Amino acid sequence: ILTIIDRCDLRAKDVILFATMDANRGESNVERLEEKVKLRGARVIESFTIATKDKSPEKLVSDTEAIIEMKDLKMY
Repeated sequence: ILTIIDRCDLRAKDVILFATMDANRGESNVERLEEKVKLRGARVIESFTIATKDKSPEKLVSDTEAIIEMKDLKMY
């Protein structure tokens, strides 16, 4: 992902960052992504993590939709 970000022109782009995690490293990963996209010119609208441990794909979709709703991100 970091390599892809390094190749993108993100000037004047709005981004929403998220990371999936099985352990507790998600926040630091999102922080690193945020640094990278800002260096490429993006504006970070929001960021979040999603815990994946022992969750079905359906539960992950449900959790993601709940976060999108809670953070009022549907317009993106």
